[in-house]
Amino acid sequence: MKTKITNLRGTIFTQFIPLNNESLTKILPLFPNFSVEMVPTGSEGPFPVFSWSLKSNIEDCRIVFGNAGIDILKNLNVTFDEQIIKEFAAFCQDSYEKINSQYRNAVSRMALAPTLKMEFEDNREFVSLTTKIASTKDFKSTPISTMSFSDVYRVKETIMGQDVLINFVSNFSTAEDINTDKKTVVFVADINTYQNLLYKFDKNHLSDFYQKVAGWYSECYHFYFDN
Repeated sequence: MKTKITNLRGTIFTQFIPLNNESLTKILPLFPNFSVEMVPTGSEGPFPVFSWSLKSNIEDCRIVFGNAGIDILKNLNVTFDEQIIKEFAAFCQDSYEKINSQYRNAVSRMALAPTLKMEFEDNREFVSLTTKIASTKDFKSTPISTMSFSDVYRVKETIMGQDVLINFVSNFSTAEDINTDKKTVVFVADINTYQNLLYKFDKNHLSDFYQKVAGWYSECYHFYFDN
């Protein structure tokens, strides 16, 4: 089995920062290796969607400023290494702290969501893993061949001394390449703070969350994939 990281996402839910001279003056100097990629665009209907983003000049990474919050998106195609998750979480922490230093907007939710793709040369290994995760039984003497489902665990964790419910949302799906017969499992673990109107997070909560979330991800990953 070959396991690769294909996408990384960090998210905070906070007030929209519009694209204007003020935001460019405040934000662009914070990210010298980024440039503006797009301008706000509105969609028809009662709830227009506006967003703009900064795109890295070095790697496939974007910081997207949208209606609901700020996403940090990174596309990869590298062998899975937990250190990469830790480094991305640290980048999210640093980026959000920089933005928060200019815009002290309240944050209602925080998230980290890596995407892994697992490729199998051996069908027996694929069946063994998917059966272990999705089912403990064969159906009519036939093992599972595809799966698509989500698990959600809500766990009480501590952020800056405050008990906060954390959603561990694990999404699994499988696919098969008709040309090569290779099977894949895609695993997305979205670790995020539970939606609660009482949760108001400041820069200290942001820092603590992104210092801890890579460790929580590691626990989630090993929960499913350790033998």
